[in-house]
Amino acid sequence: MQWISDSNGNRASVERWGSEEKAKASLDTLDNCYNCTDCTDCTDCARCTRCAGCTDCRDCTDCDGQLPHYFLPVSDPRGYTWLAIVESGAWRIRAGCRTFTIAEARAHWLAASYSGPASVQETVGFALDWIEAKPIK
Repeated sequence: MQWISDSNGNRASVERWGSEEKAKASLDTLDNCYNCTDCTDCTDCARCTRCAGCTDCRDCTDCDGQLPHYFLPVSDPRGYTWLAIVESGAWRIRAGCRTFTIAEARAHWLAASYSGPASVQETVGFALDWIEAKPIK
């Protein structure tokens, strides 16, 4: 995947926006945002993924209000929002800069080699079991 980044660590994928120019244009609409991914027209965001879990957002693209979603009860001291969202008829898990299927999420966060916070490993398994049991509407 090809990414365009700005000086605040925000990034936009060329594949999602359709061209380098459109990806750059999406970044130009961000105000006081840091380390966000594929957002547009947002203000005062931090570590967002396609505008899920933003604060004080306006007219976001793919905002969490537009797709079926659940905030997951994962204990993460880094402050990431953990979101389960339906995309293309399947659950996807978004946290920080990660977007995984449930199987990929298990492989990443429950691996013995995972080096992130222990609280994530202690709580993510329950959250993944819970969302996996939810029917997709």
